[in-house]
Amino acid sequence: MSSSGLSFGLTYEGETIPITREIMIVGRSRSCDIPINDPSVSRRHARILISPAQMVVEDLGSSNGTLVNGKRIHDRQTLGHGDQLMLGDAVLVAQVTSAGDEPPPPPPPTAPGDATMLLQSQSVELAAQVETTADPPPAAPPPAAGQAATKPTLPAVELAGGGDPLSTMRMPPAPSPEGGDPLGTMRMPAVPPSEGADPPSTMGMPPSPEGGDPLS
Repeated sequence: MSSSGLSFGLTYEGETIPITREIMIVGRSRSCDIPINDPSVSRRHARILISPAQMVVEDLGSSNGTLVNGKRIHDRQTLGHGDQLMLGDAVLVAQVTSAGDEPPPPPPPTAPGDATMLLQSQSVELAAQVETTADPPPAAPPPAAGQAATKPTLPAVELAGGGDPLSTMRMPPAPSPEGGDPLGTMRMPAVPPSEGADPPSTMGMPPSPEGGDPLS
């Protein structure tokens, strides 16, 4: 990084090469500061110069020449951010960034336990979203105008023989002996008087002097 806070570099085949010295040579030779393995590039093809405020390219008399954004240069040419520098068939892209434009560092790798907890949290959030967005069950249609709402009725229980269902709740009369009154079974039979006992009409009372009924 220069004193002005600018950083310079060249990107070739997806790799950014930082320009850290004031003068760096680009060419096919391995002794160059930035070697380019391409037969169309001269051994010492071009020179890159940086100052606190800019980056400049200069052709070193190469066979195929040096182009900036498709135009061949014959003198020094200032490179801006994103400019294409073509050395023979090799294409490099200029990078000029300030300290605030540098990409943030990658996040630290997560531990296996942290990754499991993150997946479980995402699953719970997804289930909650599905539950809240699910369509509610359709409501029953309202009754038509003039039609009263009906309540569900239970089916009647059919008995064997087609009788009245309530007849099972009635107690049949108890048969009386000799076809008499059914209630006769609830009456106590008369006790025949024994010999010498008072008749029932006198209830054990002494007879009147005249032989009449004591109760008359």
